Amino acid sequence: MNLSLDFNGLCKACTSMIKNPALIVSFSFYKALIIVLFVGTALPILGELSSRTLLFTVCACACLGVAAFLRKRNNIFAQDWYAWALLACMLIGTLLLFLQGNAGMQDALSRDLCFALGIVLLGIGFIGAHVEFGRVLGHLGATQTLVYGITSSCIGALIYLLVSLLPILARWVATALFLCLTIFFLCRARAAFDPRELFGTKRDEPLRVPCKFMTTSLLQGLSFGFLYGVLSFTGGSLHPQLEIAAFIGSALLTFVTLLVLRVDFNRAIYQIGFPLMAAGMLLSGVFFTSLGSGGFGHLAQMLGFLYLDLVLWALGSYLIRDRNQPATWVAACPSALLMAGRALGLLAGNAVPRDAAGTALSVVAFLIALSALWLSSGKNIRTGWGFIRPGGPEVGGELLNACTSIAQDYGLTPRESDVLKALALGQGSEEIAKSLFISQNTAKSHMQSIYHKIGVHSKKELHRIVTGRQRLFASSQGD
Repeated sequence: MNLSLDFNGLCKACTSMIKNPALIVSFSFYKALIIVLFVGTALPILGELSSRTLLFTVCACACLGVAAFLRKRNNIFAQDWYAWALLACMLIGTLLLFLQGNAGMQDALSRDLCFALGIVLLGIGFIGAHVEFGRVLGHLGATQTLVYGITSSCIGALIYLLVSLLPILARWVATALFLCLTIFFLCRARAAFDPRELFGTKRDEPLRVPCKFMTTSLLQGLSFGFLYGVLSFTGGSLHPQLEIAAFIGSALLTFVTLLVLRVDFNRAIYQIGFPLMAAGMLLSGVFFTSLGSGGFGHLAQMLGFLYLDLVLWALGSYLIRDRNQPATWVAACPSALLMAGRALGLLAGNAVPRDAAGTALSVVAFLIALSALWLSSGKNIRTGWGFIRPGGPEVGGELLNACTSIAQDYGLTPRESDVLKALALGQGSEEIAKSLFISQNTAKSHMQSIYHKIGVHSKKELHRIVTGRQRLFASSQGD
């Protein structure tokens, strides 16, 4: 196994963050908001079973609505007013939730309406922002998405740590401020890209329902929601320190496995992420009676869930940029099942009697491990986890997929991309000149340009870069 880092790819991603700092700032506040709204207990009203279940349900319905009705209407997302409408929805929703819990409303109907409308507006606005992040990161590709995801997870966790130290009123103010900063810097980040590339229609053929990707997300959400349902609502408690540790730990694990060891997507999801979640569930089940809060089992389960989240963000970016899938469709479909799974998991976990919680967690751990065996397949990368029609047009195999991804990452011209693929296939300048109907001097000139852009000095160094990228797209087992 090649343990060397792709320093050129990492440098390019870091350069991208320096040139467009608005995106990393926005994505970091987005990650902090995820902990506040969907994971942590900084805002008590959002830590309740009814609040979380309703919020996940609203988010699932919003994703389905986007996928069903707006997947080909990119002109709506490109409008300047759209992002600010999302911010207005989230701010009004946050205000209504604050009033419901702090304004001393005496009428039960008014409280319920305020609560429900606040959750709905907050969920709709948040999903809209989620889809836009998917669109922007999809334009950058898998490697840069990993770097952005790893960095923002660490920064977002630290931001949440600071928020958790504030009094309740200040937490509400901080949440509203984070919403404003997220959308403001997201708009700045989007403005740095060509709108035709971000919002242009990529394909006219019928879209496929990505059953494999959606099933993976559903099981991811179910396992996470189930553990939270059991631990949070049968007498257990949640530890903010564990949540922060899980975010930072998942970022480090992602860095090591995908950027250093260069594990392929299939292995990362089903041989690392799913087993981590299963191990966390099993530990929580075995030690539930003595560690009602979940302890290290809770940490391992969260680590697996958040690791999967980072890997699936990168996989989505690969599908959007390298496999020409519509960003709205890729961002919305799996997220709908993820949110639905979390809602169902919360309800199922809450329904488990405390004296049966350990057994239930152990059974679910076994089912997660079994599902990983069922879902893992060498066909996944070729079919895009269900996004791409089996037997349909292929990009050209794992090697050529890697070359296409590298060419886009380093800004190679179409002709340089052709030369890169020829070099990866072992052709020399003479063979390249004949196959591309160009002179040998022109072929050599393209080769030197490729070396300069990628930052290598020889075919051996180039081969190392291509091989490392190829491993990300490899089939981990036979058909």
